[in-house]
Amino acid sequence: MSDSRPHRGTKFTGFALPLVLIALLVVAHGHDYFGSLGWDGGEYLAAMAWTVVGVLVIGGVLLAAPPVWRSLGVGMLIGGSAGVLLGLALLVLVGVAVSRTPIPF
Repeated sequence: MSDSRPHRGTKFTGFALPLVLIALLVVAHGHDYFGSLGWDGGEYLAAMAWTVVGVLVIGGVLLAAPPVWRSLGVGMLIGGSAGVLLGLALLVLVGVAVSRTPIPF
């Protein structure tokens, strides 16, 4: 008989997965691992954005799965949403910093 109850740590695993993927992309950008493929900052940023979108889509699909997978999907949705909110906060922070920077003419 299989256990259909969520295991401990499944939500945390779903939450940590997007954070680990984004952290790996940040490390890859810092060390320019994909530079030989012609990747610049824009490609890394696009990979991060698509990672968050993919995590949100997969997390949403997992909500219709059995309870163990549903718990993982909830964690992925929380982690992906946190990534989106942190990204938006960073954009606002950069926008405010740029708007308050005096530009000499």
